[in-house]
Amino acid sequence: MTKEAPIFRHLSPAEREELWTRTSSLKVAAGQKIFADGDPGDALYIVQRGRVSIRKKDGGGAEREIATLGDGEIFGEMSLLAEEPRSASAYAVDAVELRRLSRQEFTRLLDGDDLICYKMYRTLAYTLHARLTAVNAKVMELVKRPEVREEFATFKEKLLSVWSV
Repeated sequence: MTKEAPIFRHLSPAEREELWTRTSSLKVAAGQKIFADGDPGDALYIVQRGRVSIRKKDGGGAEREIATLGDGEIFGEMSLLAEEPRSASAYAVDAVELRRLSRQEFTRLLDGDDLICYKMYRTLAYTLHARLTAVNAKVMELVKRPEVREEFATFKEKLLSVWSV
């Protein structure tokens, strides 16, 4: 299943095998934390089997689920690309089998000047685009609610100031 995951979509069979050999297998029991918000962003994960809950703390400090990922989906890519700490926490919903691509292996791919890294970046860009599109749709849904409009106006100003950097 995992070799058919979207991250492998644009890769030839030989490239899929090359990427596969650079990943390691990881099994996580149901309910266990895979990583926490603020942890070093040291790897990208591919869900081989099972479900993963991605959670972010709200203003009151309570963790809220922002996504549930299943077979073939990836997570942890933002920290790997930006070389920044994790921006959310990840938990195994049920027993999960993952493939882990470490920063070290990812960097080796990039340093190799191989076509595989460009194809991976393309796939990661598509993944981030899809997630941003979903967030935009949710924001537009929330903005329609009168009690959220004023708060959104303040958020919009902050967001535009960040994007204009």
